[in-house]
Amino acid sequence: MRNAFVLAVLAAGCTSEESQILDQVDFQGDIPEDVDTVQATQDFLASGAQYGVIVDPVTGDTVTLTNLDRASNSADFSAAGDAACLDCGGVNATCSGPAGMQRQISVPLQRDTGRSRVDVLYRGMTNWTPVGQDCGTGDACPSDGMIDATGAPVGLDVTLIGNLSSCSAFSVYFDTEGILPVTFRATADNSLQLFVDGVAQSVPGSGTWQTVGSFTLDLTSGDHTIAVQGTNSGGVPSSGNPAMFIADVKDDLGNTLAVSDGTWKAFAGTPPSGFQNPGFDDSSWGNAVASGSGCGAFGIGPWSGSLSQSMTGANFIWANGCSSGGATVSGLRKTITVP
Repeated sequence: MRNAFVLAVLAAGCTSEESQILDQVDFQGDIPEDVDTVQATQDFLASGAQYGVIVDPVTGDTVTLTNLDRASNSADFSAAGDAACLDCGGVNATCSGPAGMQRQISVPLQRDTGRSRVDVLYRGMTNWTPVGQDCGTGDACPSDGMIDATGAPVGLDVTLIGNLSSCSAFSVYFDTEGILPVTFRATADNSLQLFVDGVAQSVPGSGTWQTVGSFTLDLTSGDHTIAVQGTNSGGVPSSGNPAMFIADVKDDLGNTLAVSDGTWKAFAGTPPSGFQNPGFDDSSWGNAVASGSGCGAFGIGPWSGSLSQSMTGANFIWANGCSSGGATVSGLRKTITVP
């Protein structure tokens, strides 16, 4: 074994270019003797991953790699733990998989900030095929453990499980991704179709405007697109036949990520094909009407007193007006950002 921590000192045989490659990665632990350090480093950098593990399947010794050119991700990977099921010859009956070739790597992910669940994203593998992962409670990742009693982030012991194709060193390169549960509440007079990132969602009570329907999705950190097609069953909105859409979006702590208001993009009429997709160009759309023409903040008639839930903070909106000037069908879009 070679101590990877002092590779820079022992790299006299490396070319200047190879030394520069090694300098881009932080090594912790011992690299197996049958591993070409420079080639492994190049493969790791080429994967684009922030973190990596190289394991000797006979001894269980591990070396951890961190891409120094990448900003800190949703979890800080400090050092890999033991690699379980080490009998590479298949004699150990506790080793599952063909000829005992399944391995488990314990990977502690120590989060410095945030309360989000953490998922592992594989970026590259050598001599290792992933078959699953576990976050220490028998549950598939992401774990439900997010913060401790004081609200501080909790580190996760994630077990990566995979099969080897040969009894030689194997590597796993990965990133981590934060995931938060986000709750959507919405209703429309008279009905709506709602999409998140292009995927149709079931909104309980759709078709009965008095019922505010809600659902919760696990969303990754970053931008997400909400798209809605609302339909006023009685035709063109008028004072006797108003139309509206109202909604709010909150994280698991009740922080508001979005409400229906005048910042939503709106299309008067049946929206174009593909309008629900994140990449759709809505730059030619106007903004939704959120005040006047029958639209306005929660509390105005005729809907507020009849809704099944309070929607304080949100607005009744529509394309071109809720009781005058509006279209029978209204297309609406909004981009939200999950922290």
